[in-house]
Amino acid sequence: MNRDQKRPKIGRFALIRIVILTLLLAGLSAYVLTQFLQSKNRENDEVDRVRGRIEQSVFLGPILENEPDAKTSIRDAILSNLGIDEAENAKRAVAIAVGLNRRYAAPALRAADDSNILSVWLTRTETVLWLSDKNAEACAVFVRNGSIWPADLGKDFKEVYQRHLDAQKTAYLDGYGKQPRAILDEATFSTLLLGYLGFGDADIAVFEEPSSKSAEDICAVGVTIANGLGNLPEQHQVPFVRHFLTVQNPF
Repeated sequence: MNRDQKRPKIGRFALIRIVILTLLLAGLSAYVLTQFLQSKNRENDEVDRVRGRIEQSVFLGPILENEPDAKTSIRDAILSNLGIDEAENAKRAVAIAVGLNRRYAAPALRAADDSNILSVWLTRTETVLWLSDKNAEACAVFVRNGSIWPADLGKDFKEVYQRHLDAQKTAYLDGYGKQPRAILDEATFSTLLLGYLGFGDADIAVFEEPSSKSAEDICAVGVTIANGLGNLPEQHQVPFVRHFLTVQNPF
């Protein structure tokens, strides 16, 4: 008996069943893979949309390109809120973005050239003054956090605020990777606040414990600081700005 004769023969119908089962399994695998890829594409689309909304509120884009941890944190924050309204998702993720901004942008801003850090200050001042004249609550949010949700404040504000975000981006890119410059010590910073900006006990209380103060009080202190740069001795102006933007602020 030859080897072919010894092999068990597979019946015609059994062979057909095996072929059908193989095709079904292949189809199921393709379906599962397709669903998985579609799900990942939907997640990526949502992340891109919400990230775009966040970047209208917080300077962040170049940070996400330079810092892998920041990119992961934002993605996780967005995905944790999938299923809720896109704008609400973005607002929740802004809190994470603000923290990343403070962590990663501050060293670069501290290293930026004087002209670029002053541009951040001037556009920040423009933002504070615009808000103080229109919306004390929003003014207080910006003074405390260094960011605001612009969608609620109209086209005119978006144009003002965009200038501030652009100035932050320019300063960040200028200072990124450079050695941070010297800042003021706390004693000198306090002396400038008290001696040249006219801070009193009530202002200091707002500065030190803003969570217990009204929006109007916080906004008023923000305006005092924003308008006060010209009152400082010239040699202290840029160091004050650099200190305030990278160490002291947000409150």
